[in-house]
Amino acid sequence: MRTIRISERWKGATLAALCAVILFLSACAAGGPGMCSQGSIAAAGLSKNNFRVVQSNVRGDSYGFRFLMFLPIVSARVADAKEDLYHKLRTDGINFEGRSIAFANVTEDQTAYYFLIGSVPRITLTADVIEFLDEKPMQEQERAKR
Repeated sequence: MRTIRISERWKGATLAALCAVILFLSACAAGGPGMCSQGSIAAAGLSKNNFRVVQSNVRGDSYGFRFLMFLPIVSARVADAKEDLYHKLRTDGINFEGRSIAFANVTEDQTAYYFLIGSVPRITLTADVIEFLDEKPMQEQERAKR
């Protein structure tokens, strides 16, 4: 019987290639499609009775496609889901012109459908639409209650 001996150089190259493959595969799964940030420059308090709910539980979706589960052909994006949310509000007849409208209780859900040749990732934004009211009419209503 003949013993096959692998040189140290080949062991190092094999180990380096294995590490590169592991790094590549873990990098594909490291990030998410969107990361919805809840921050805002303007701070508005919802503790007072200075707003009204225009519409609750409004949903916007964005879909993508990943070939063989990991090669993104079309990405699902938070910006597209937000644009879909605005489109649904306009379709329902809500006009944003000249109104102080904001989103409250915003949630972001990421799901995916898996098929043999790929997957369809989906980002769903759900929010309540509120409108801030003027302070003067609210103060007058408070005086009328007294």
